[in-house]
Amino acid sequence: MAFAMKQSESFLSQLIQTREKALGPHIVAVGGGKGGVGKSSIALMMGLCLAEKGCHTIMVDADFTGANLHGYLGVCSSKPVLSTFLKNDKLRLVDLVQPTLFKRLSVIVGSLGMNSAEGHQSYSARRLLAGLSTLPADYVILDLGAEGSAVEIDLFLAAHTGLVISSNDSLSLHTVFNFIRAAQLRRILQQARGQIGLRKKVSEYLRMADTSGSIPLVQAFKRWGYEAEWVRALTQSVRPKILLNMCNGSDSCEPLQALRIEVSRLLSTRLDYWGLIHTEPLVRQAIRSFNPTLLCTENNLAFADIRRIVDRKLLQPQPPEQFVRSDQRPAGVGERSELFRGTMCSTRCLAWRSCRLRNGGLPCAMNPKEVLMREACYA
Repeated sequence: MAFAMKQSESFLSQLIQTREKALGPHIVAVGGGKGGVGKSSIALMMGLCLAEKGCHTIMVDADFTGANLHGYLGVCSSKPVLSTFLKNDKLRLVDLVQPTLFKRLSVIVGSLGMNSAEGHQSYSARRLLAGLSTLPADYVILDLGAEGSAVEIDLFLAAHTGLVISSNDSLSLHTVFNFIRAAQLRRILQQARGQIGLRKKVSEYLRMADTSGSIPLVQAFKRWGYEAEWVRALTQSVRPKILLNMCNGSDSCEPLQALRIEVSRLLSTRLDYWGLIHTEPLVRQAIRSFNPTLLCTENNLAFADIRRIVDRKLLQPQPPEQFVRSDQRPAGVGERSELFRGTMCSTRCLAWRSCRLRNGGLPCAMNPKEVLMREACYA
């Protein structure tokens, strides 16, 4: 019986992988809207880990104002770069792919200049997105810049997995909140293209939010005559994952708890916690010396964290999303005890193995504050 179950799981995993290959590569966008938190190093280690696991991976440096992945990988660009591709309609994206020192890992260089003025121009992401879906790879990892331009947000929204990187401090996490809000507003503008006055409403909402700081997005648009369920569906379609970088074992979970509560209360979506990356001097040494082989060493604690996250979150087939009925949805405004009333018990919970109150398929029986603490602390 156990052998049959293992065969069934193996077949299901192969079926999902075959289907994903038929639909094109799995695109992972690594962003966050703030510089200096380690987005490029995490994207690089994620690509190295996937290549190590046997997945053909292409790194795309989508930081148009500070491209640096080619330097970290020791690649001397001999082909056209991404900024050239966006201006030349005759180029194909696949022609920009360059090999690296590592098997099954390739790169597309963003730009040759570290701070190219070309990055401040407004490019259309439509042609780039069409090219990404045809790249010959299992995974495509986009390293987005800190600028948070419209093109970078469009790439983040179009990715299969949107990953935001932050350090575990209030200022960095506040920048993550602003990035998620910008992505939601961009999604609303995309879906309501052509509606007169919507762009002005978005600007008005941002002014109101910056002034008062506590206006739920759905409530603001409902006040202007938009259907609340329509706005809520668009905001919930933006569901990013967060990784905390440069962490120590003694770090407090409170800043992350506060962010997740505010994302749920003000933006009506959920911020999934994927884990933390420990502070590792080897990462800084590898980046400064342009020696990426140091990232793959056995004593690199950060690479071990990335390997574990890739195994659990990217390579393993994920169970279907738990849909919450409207009467179970967390209230827009309320106390902490009200925010997680609709949390559903499932095997996706990080505390499932040690939970003493398993109630699969039904609302969680645990204290709401304990749910948040466990999700924030378990990796």
